[in-house]
Amino acid sequence: MKYLVGFIITYLLLFFYAYATYQGIAVVLCAAHRQCSPDSFSHELAYVLTTVGGLISALIVSELAITPPQKLPLARVFGGMKPGPQTLLALATYTYVAIWLVAGASAFVVGFLIHPHVVEPLTNVGTAWFGIAVAAAYSYFGINPGTQNHVTNK
Repeated sequence: MKYLVGFIITYLLLFFYAYATYQGIAVVLCAAHRQCSPDSFSHELAYVLTTVGGLISALIVSELAITPPQKLPLARVFGGMKPGPQTLLALATYTYVAIWLVAGASAFVVGFLIHPHVVEPLTNVGTAWFGIAVAAAYSYFGINPGTQNHVTNK
């Protein structure tokens, strides 16, 4: 029961994050065509986007940091799923990471690269997501930037 409740809460938060990201992108595109005001993105949606987005990103990074390469990330989070085979766990994990990737990349591309500063919370979440995604990749693949290849001016 504990894992079922955790699973539901985790996916509910992911839904809120994806919805707030979608709404932010919709407002940015609407404002870019001068059909609405950027102010139509509410403070409440901004709060959900930034706060829940941070929680989800922290979960992703922490799980990728402790998961060995070639192993299933988030398996510890969804590990109590017993109703089906291991493929159900893999599906839950990959769906969660995929939605985080798509929502974050969309916020980065639309909110930062194409229309920066139209909806400031979307711009901030997009740039933060990009840095977090790089850190998550470094953690998961065990990339350790060394000092051996640095060029020094002499």
